[in-house]
Amino acid sequence: MKLRFKITATAVIVLLVISLSLNIVSAVNQSAVPGSDKDPIVSKSYVDAAVKELSTKIQMLIELNDVLKSQNAQLTTELTKQEKTIKTLQDEINAIKSGTTPVKTDPSTGTGSGGTAKPEDTKPPATLGKAVVNTAVLNLRSQPNTKSTILGKLLKNETVTLISKESNGWYKITTSSGKTGYVLGTLITLK
Repeated sequence: MKLRFKITATAVIVLLVISLSLNIVSAVNQSAVPGSDKDPIVSKSYVDAAVKELSTKIQMLIELNDVLKSQNAQLTTELTKQEKTIKTLQDEINAIKSGTTPVKTDPSTGTGSGGTAKPEDTKPPATLGKAVVNTAVLNLRSQPNTKSTILGKLLKNETVTLISKESNGWYKITTSSGKTGYVLGTLITLK
């Protein structure tokens, strides 16, 4: 009797192992996600791999957040400069409307002698027309080459005034904020 019980118990265990193996093979063949209804068994290696993948994604998000914070700080600084420039330009416009010309101040520091002066009888310099920036960000340079100092950055669709064309394909331009410098001609579209 004991022998018969051992044989029966062994047969039941073998059938369970075979059944479990078939379920695992079936789940693998069906690309079942471990832990799902189709494959309820989750291995430690699967959990470790999932945790590692999530940790990598979290680290990437932290790094992206740091980059965005840095860019936000740069944009805030640039915004402050632009607000000072706008204020200076508004003061100049108001002075011109009232018949006087304001004494130029440095928009970045707000310094200058203040007051107003009589308008001068000067003609604006001749220009070649207008152009629009056709790239996401365009460097405004101090000389007509890529090794010169970057004076500022122009954004796509920003309009500039062309002063002259250089022999190497660069243009001397003036921005809407009054900065003068050089840009490569292939990165602007003439109006």
